[in-house]
Amino acid sequence: MSEREITRRGILLVLSSPSGAGKTTITRELVQRDPLLDVSVSVTTRARRSSESDGKHYHFITRQRFDAMVARGDLLEHASVFGHFYGTPRAPVEAALASGRDIVSDIDWQGTQQLKQGIRADLVSVFVLPPSMAALEQRLKTRAQDNDDVVQARMAKSADEMSHWPEYDYVFINHDIEQSVEQVQAILTAERVRRERLLGLAEFVNRLRGENQAPWHDLLLTAIREKRLVRFVFHGKQRVAEPHDYGTQKGIDRLFAYQLAGAGNAAHGWRLFGVGEISALELLTDTFPGTRPSPSGKHQEWERIYARVGDSAAA
Repeated sequence: MSEREITRRGILLVLSSPSGAGKTTITRELVQRDPLLDVSVSVTTRARRSSESDGKHYHFITRQRFDAMVARGDLLEHASVFGHFYGTPRAPVEAALASGRDIVSDIDWQGTQQLKQGIRADLVSVFVLPPSMAALEQRLKTRAQDNDDVVQARMAKSADEMSHWPEYDYVFINHDIEQSVEQVQAILTAERVRRERLLGLAEFVNRLRGENQAPWHDLLLTAIREKRLVRFVFHGKQRVAEPHDYGTQKGIDRLFAYQLAGAGNAAHGWRLFGVGEISALELLTDTFPGTRPSPSGKHQEWERIYARVGDSAAA
């Protein structure tokens, strides 16, 4: 497996903040700078502003159509904000994540809570705080999108919105747009290489570690065929065991063997060992002394998930 075969699911990056704290501006800058990032276009029942384009800033729809989308489960999340309804269409987001594309969306805390319940593993949430309430009010007035009554309503609601900051993965204060964009870029860069997101990583590492251990394959095959014992070091302790089978389990090469009791060894019995965690291996001339019990119960389950090797089917 090459490094190119390590892939990942996409990330749904969510930015939330009180109105006017800068989440939409940060989102726009992120999409312009990052070719791997697409913006999620929400649906809304509010009227289109003169500076907005349908399909680019929002999908502007009727309340009847919105309710129908909710009823069909077509929205990943939806919420009522200042008397209008907003929601995130499910299909385009799920398609992007499955293909490894990243999506960014600026939604409120209500929507973020719903996303946590549905797609927590794909979600990265960021809360943006204003430097002060005075600065927040000034930004609302400067952008000139709302009349004074709406501005005051947004200011009144901002304290409640900010109370949800502990629910987010990351939080920062938006003193400067450029600095804030760089902070979110750093978050995105780190999240893209989070171990849990990388598909095929275990297989890659396992094969990488095994590149210089090719002779072990032949030794294990010989031991299985001839029912001979092997001596190996596992997690710093020497073990003696009779290999029964080995193969791949969830992308990791594992040895299924009956371990003998001995000085410094754990009690005898059927054991499963990660081959990549074995630091030394020696084929012995001895065979198993006496009669060992046949694999049963969960040990048979282990065998069934193996890609069996050689002629190890023989008990």
